[in-house]
Amino acid sequence: MAKLPIPDFEFDDYNFSITINGSEVEFGELGEVLDVPVNVPVNVPVNQRQQLILLGISKSGSIQMKTLRNKFRDVSDRTLKKDIEQLKRLELIIFLGPPKTGKYVLTEKGKKIFKV
Repeated sequence: MAKLPIPDFEFDDYNFSITINGSEVEFGELGEVLDVPVNVPVNVPVNQRQQLILLGISKSGSIQMKTLRNKFRDVSDRTLKKDIEQLKRLELIIFLGPPKTGKYVLTEKGKKIFKV
């Protein structure tokens, strides 16, 4: 299995950027893409929305599904659930707590990416 590059994340209070293989994508508040290079690799292990989910978890320590629904109002529940499942498959997040009130948190592998 080929090793995929680990993205480099940089963020402040309002913006963040993700660098993968030297190509940088800069975001404004909650996913507003500010600058997208033409040659962004297509074999990135997670999509932009999943990266935003990971960033939200890293900043706040955890996130609930209802919070994700509020932040991504234009995304269906089914798509959000697929995103979450992909992040769980990649062992970047886990779910803790009861089904209705539990939260998603970063795993040790996820914490290494964000240097938490």
